[in-house]
Amino acid sequence: MTTYWRAHEVEKIVEKLVPEHHEHLARTDVTIRCVFRDTAAKSRGWIVLGKARKVSGLAAHLVGLVRKDDLGDDPADFFVIEVPHEPWVNLTQEQRIALVDHELCHFWVALPDDPDEPRRLVILGHDLEEFKAIVERHGLWKPDVKSFAKAASQQLSIDDLEPGEVFNRIAPVDES
Repeated sequence: MTTYWRAHEVEKIVEKLVPEHHEHLARTDVTIRCVFRDTAAKSRGWIVLGKARKVSGLAAHLVGLVRKDDLGDDPADFFVIEVPHEPWVNLTQEQRIALVDHELCHFWVALPDDPDEPRRLVILGHDLEEFKAIVERHGLWKPDVKSFAKAASQQLSIDDLEPGEVFNRIAPVDES
């Protein structure tokens, strides 16, 4: 059975990043909880360094009851960042910040047109879903792949390249 505990270190990073890059999460009716887990999950053979979740419905209601909150008729849904402790302790501070920032990017608050309607918490998917082999064979064939490559290239220096690494298959990125 997996054991969970409060992740104070992760919470401190969330408190720093939300006002800097995720202002939409700074609303008073949005809660973000952070937990460590004792074991790392794997997905397709890779260690999962973090998981963004939305807790709603019965689970959110039960958490509210334990906390003795006055929830009224509606459960107070909230977000959770779950991080396996063992990989976390081996990350640099920069990697920890990037991981938490990544997980925060999954969180969105959908505001209704009618102010009397409640806000909705939403989990967003990744901006890019592609295989390395497809980019190697076909270049930057879609706008999202081009946009991602442009952002990545701005982070690269000549020291980041492996000897003999060639980018001749990458199509030019449209600047517009």
